[in-house]
Amino acid sequence: MSRTREFKLWILRHPVVDDAFKGICYGSVDVPLKSGWETYVDNCAEMIDAWQADAIWTSDLQRAQLPGQAIRNQLLRSRSNSSSDIPIQESRLLRERYYGSWQGIAWSSIPPVELEQAHDMLFRPDTYRPGGGETTNEVIIRGQRWLEDLKATNQSRAILISHSGWITSFVGTLLKLAPVDWKDYYPKPFEGFEVTIGDNSTRQVCRLSLVSSTDSNSITE
Repeated sequence: MSRTREFKLWILRHPVVDDAFKGICYGSVDVPLKSGWETYVDNCAEMIDAWQADAIWTSDLQRAQLPGQAIRNQLLRSRSNSSSDIPIQESRLLRERYYGSWQGIAWSSIPPVELEQAHDMLFRPDTYRPGGGETTNEVIIRGQRWLEDLKATNQSRAILISHSGWITSFVGTLLKLAPVDWKDYYPKPFEGFEVTIGDNSTRQVCRLSLVSSTDSNSITE
Protein backbone atom coordinates (compact mmCIF):
# COMPACT_ATOMS: atom_id res chain seq x y z
CA MET A 1 0.00 0.00 0.00
CA SER A 2 1.41 3.41 -0.98
CA ARG A 3 1.83 5.98 1.74
CA THR A 4 -0.12 9.22 1.41
CA ARG A 5 2.18 12.18 0.82
CA GLU A 6 2.29 15.10 3.23
CA PHE A 7 2.55 18.53 1.67
CA LYS A 8 4.04 21.57 3.37
CA LEU A 9 3.24 24.93 1.77
CA TRP A 10 4.43 28.42 2.65
CA ILE A 11 1.90 30.71 0.98
CA LEU A 12 2.83 34.38 0.80
CA ARG A 13 1.13 37.45 -0.58
CA HIS A 14 3.39 39.57 -2.78
CA PRO A 15 5.00 42.78 -1.38
CA VAL A 16 3.37 46.22 -1.65
CA VAL A 17 2.60 47.47 -5.16
CA ASP A 18 3.68 50.85 -6.51
CA ASP A 19 2.07 53.90 -4.87
CA ALA A 20 0.55 54.90 -8.20
CA PHE A 21 -1.96 52.07 -7.80
CA LYS A 22 -3.24 52.99 -4.34
CA GLY A 23 -7.01 53.12 -4.44
CA ILE A 24 -7.13 51.28 -7.76
CA CYS A 25 -9.00 48.03 -8.31
CA TYR A 26 -6.21 46.24 -10.16
CA GLY A 27 -7.25 42.62 -9.65
CA SER A 28 -5.45 40.53 -12.26
CA VAL A 29 -3.88 43.56 -14.00
CA ASP A 30 -0.07 43.22 -14.09
CA VAL A 31 0.97 46.15 -11.88
CA PRO A 32 4.54 46.79 -10.63
CA LEU A 33 5.85 46.48 -7.10
CA LYS A 34 6.87 49.48 -5.03
CA SER A 35 10.54 50.42 -5.29
CA GLY A 36 12.63 48.73 -2.61
CA TRP A 37 10.47 45.60 -2.44
CA GLU A 38 13.66 43.50 -2.33
CA THR A 39 14.10 44.28 1.37
CA TYR A 40 11.09 42.07 2.10
CA VAL A 41 13.12 39.06 0.91
CA ASP A 42 16.46 40.22 2.32
CA ASN A 43 15.09 40.75 5.82
CA CYS A 44 13.72 37.23 6.16
CA ALA A 45 16.27 35.24 4.18
CA GLU A 46 17.26 33.01 7.10
CA MET A 47 13.66 32.16 7.93
CA ILE A 48 12.87 31.26 4.32
CA ASP A 49 16.02 29.17 4.03
CA ALA A 50 15.06 27.23 7.17
CA TRP A 51 11.89 26.02 5.48
CA GLN A 52 13.97 23.80 3.16
CA ALA A 53 11.49 24.15 0.31
CA ASP A 54 12.03 22.00 -2.76
CA ALA A 55 10.14 24.25 -5.20
CA ILE A 56 8.70 27.72 -5.71
CA TRP A 57 5.43 28.56 -7.42
CA THR A 58 4.21 32.03 -8.43
CA SER A 59 1.38 33.54 -10.38
CA ASP A 60 2.38 34.85 -13.80
CA LEU A 61 2.01 38.48 -12.69
CA GLN A 62 5.21 40.41 -12.00
CA ARG A 63 4.30 41.33 -8.43
CA ALA A 64 4.46 37.60 -7.61
CA GLN A 65 7.07 36.56 -10.18
CA LEU A 66 9.79 38.95 -9.05
CA PRO A 67 9.81 38.08 -5.33
CA GLY A 68 9.59 34.40 -6.27
CA GLN A 69 12.72 34.74 -8.41
CA ALA A 70 14.48 36.70 -5.65
CA ILE A 71 13.67 33.98 -3.12
CA ARG A 72 14.97 31.32 -5.46
CA ASN A 73 18.24 33.23 -6.03
CA GLN A 74 18.67 33.68 -2.30
CA LEU A 75 18.09 29.99 -1.64
CA LEU A 76 20.54 28.97 -4.35
CA ARG A 77 23.20 31.22 -2.79
CA SER A 78 22.61 29.79 0.67
CA ARG A 79 22.81 26.24 -0.70
CA SER A 80 25.87 26.83 -2.83
CA ASN A 81 27.39 23.51 -1.75
CA SER A 82 24.34 21.55 -2.84
CA SER A 83 23.89 20.11 -6.32
CA SER A 84 20.10 20.20 -6.11
CA ASP A 85 18.18 22.81 -8.07
CA ILE A 86 15.12 24.72 -6.84
CA PRO A 87 12.57 24.74 -9.65
CA ILE A 88 10.37 27.80 -10.03
CA GLN A 89 7.07 27.48 -11.84
CA GLU A 90 4.50 30.07 -12.91
CA SER A 91 0.79 29.41 -13.16
CA ARG A 92 -2.15 31.51 -14.30
CA LEU A 93 -4.20 29.51 -11.82
CA LEU A 94 -2.54 31.54 -9.04
CA ARG A 95 -3.66 34.93 -10.34
CA GLU A 96 -5.78 37.35 -8.36
CA ARG A 97 -9.50 37.49 -9.11
CA TYR A 98 -10.52 38.99 -12.46
CA TYR A 99 -12.74 41.99 -11.71
CA GLY A 100 -14.03 42.61 -15.22
CA SER A 101 -14.95 46.25 -15.93
CA TRP A 102 -13.74 47.32 -12.46
CA GLN A 103 -10.13 46.52 -13.23
CA GLY A 104 -7.78 49.45 -13.68
CA ILE A 105 -10.13 52.10 -12.29
CA ALA A 106 -10.33 53.72 -8.87
CA TRP A 107 -12.59 52.04 -6.36
CA SER A 108 -14.20 55.46 -5.89
CA SER A 109 -15.10 55.52 -9.61
CA ILE A 110 -17.07 52.30 -9.51
CA PRO A 111 -20.81 53.12 -9.61
CA PRO A 112 -22.13 53.10 -6.03
CA VAL A 113 -24.98 50.76 -6.93
CA GLU A 114 -22.41 48.20 -8.10
CA LEU A 115 -20.08 48.70 -5.16
CA GLU A 116 -22.95 48.18 -2.73
CA GLN A 117 -23.27 44.65 -4.11
CA ALA A 118 -19.60 43.79 -3.58
CA HIS A 119 -20.40 41.87 -0.38
CA ASP A 120 -22.11 39.32 -2.63
CA MET A 121 -18.64 38.00 -3.45
CA LEU A 122 -19.06 36.31 -0.05
CA PHE A 123 -22.84 35.87 0.15
CA ARG A 124 -23.43 34.68 -3.45
CA PRO A 125 -20.10 33.02 -4.27
CA ASP A 126 -21.53 30.85 -7.03
CA THR A 127 -23.29 33.54 -9.08
CA TYR A 128 -22.09 37.07 -8.27
CA ARG A 129 -19.54 38.53 -10.70
CA PRO A 130 -17.95 41.85 -9.60
CA GLY A 131 -17.68 44.02 -12.68
CA GLY A 132 -18.76 41.01 -14.72
CA GLY A 133 -15.57 39.19 -13.70
CA GLU A 134 -14.99 35.94 -11.82
CA THR A 135 -17.27 34.45 -9.22
CA THR A 136 -15.75 33.47 -5.90
CA ASN A 137 -16.40 29.82 -6.71
CA GLU A 138 -14.39 30.16 -9.92
CA VAL A 139 -11.44 31.48 -7.91
CA ILE A 140 -11.84 28.52 -5.53
CA ILE A 141 -11.84 26.09 -8.46
CA ARG A 142 -8.60 27.61 -9.77
CA GLY A 143 -7.01 26.97 -6.39
CA GLN A 144 -8.12 23.35 -6.36
CA ARG A 145 -6.85 22.85 -9.91
CA TRP A 146 -3.48 24.25 -8.86
CA LEU A 147 -3.33 21.86 -5.90
CA GLU A 148 -3.92 18.96 -8.28
CA ASP A 149 -1.06 20.26 -10.45
CA LEU A 150 1.20 20.29 -7.39
CA LYS A 151 0.20 16.76 -6.43
CA ALA A 152 1.15 15.59 -9.93
CA THR A 153 4.77 16.59 -9.25
CA ASN A 154 7.31 15.02 -6.89
CA GLN A 155 7.35 18.21 -4.81
CA SER A 156 6.25 18.17 -1.19
CA ARG A 157 7.65 21.42 0.34
CA ALA A 158 6.78 24.44 -1.77
CA ILE A 159 6.86 28.22 -1.39
CA LEU A 160 3.93 29.90 -3.13
CA ILE A 161 3.74 33.62 -4.00
CA SER A 162 0.22 34.71 -4.89
CA HIS A 163 -2.40 37.37 -4.12
CA SER A 164 -4.65 38.27 -1.22
CA GLY A 165 -7.98 37.16 -2.65
CA TRP A 166 -6.60 33.93 -4.09
CA ILE A 167 -4.80 33.05 -0.84
CA THR A 168 -7.89 33.73 1.27
CA SER A 169 -10.12 31.59 -0.92
CA PHE A 170 -7.56 28.77 -0.98
CA VAL A 171 -6.99 28.71 2.78
CA GLY A 172 -10.66 29.20 3.59
CA THR A 173 -11.56 26.28 1.34
CA LEU A 174 -8.89 24.06 2.90
CA LEU A 175 -10.44 24.80 6.30
CA LYS A 176 -13.92 24.10 4.89
CA LEU A 177 -15.13 27.57 5.79
CA ALA A 178 -17.94 29.34 3.97
CA PRO A 179 -16.79 32.57 2.25
CA VAL A 180 -18.69 34.66 4.79
CA ASP A 181 -16.32 33.25 7.44
CA TRP A 182 -13.07 34.16 5.68
CA LYS A 183 -12.58 37.55 7.36
CA ASP A 184 -9.60 36.37 9.47
CA TYR A 185 -7.68 35.01 6.48
CA TYR A 186 -6.84 38.06 4.38
CA PRO A 187 -3.03 38.41 4.41
CA LYS A 188 -1.21 41.71 4.37
CA PRO A 189 1.69 42.24 1.92
CA PHE A 190 4.37 39.55 2.35
CA GLU A 191 2.35 37.78 4.99
CA GLY A 192 0.51 34.53 4.60
CA PHE A 193 0.17 31.01 5.93
CA GLU A 194 2.11 27.85 6.55
CA VAL A 195 -0.11 25.00 5.43
CA THR A 196 0.28 21.28 6.07
CA ILE A 197 -1.90 18.87 4.11
CA GLY A 198 -1.44 15.47 5.68
CA ASP A 199 -2.76 11.95 5.68
CA ASN A 200 -6.54 11.49 5.82
CA SER A 201 -6.90 14.99 4.31
CA THR A 202 -6.06 16.73 7.59
CA ARG A 203 -5.05 20.37 7.23
CA GLN A 204 -3.14 22.61 9.56
CA VAL A 205 -2.85 26.32 8.91
CA CYS A 206 -0.48 28.66 10.79
CA ARG A 207 -0.33 32.39 10.15
CA LEU A 208 2.95 33.76 8.87
CA SER A 209 4.30 37.28 9.07
CA LEU A 210 7.67 37.71 7.45
CA VAL A 211 7.47 41.45 8.05
CA SER A 212 7.64 40.96 11.81
CA SER A 213 7.43 37.47 13.30
CA THR A 214 5.60 34.20 12.86
CA ASP A 215 2.29 33.83 14.66
CA SER A 216 2.31 30.48 16.44
CA ASN A 217 -1.49 30.19 16.57
CA SER A 218 -2.73 27.40 14.32
CA ILE A 219 -6.04 26.15 13.03
CA THR A 220 -6.53 22.46 12.27
CA GLU A 221 -9.20 20.92 10.06
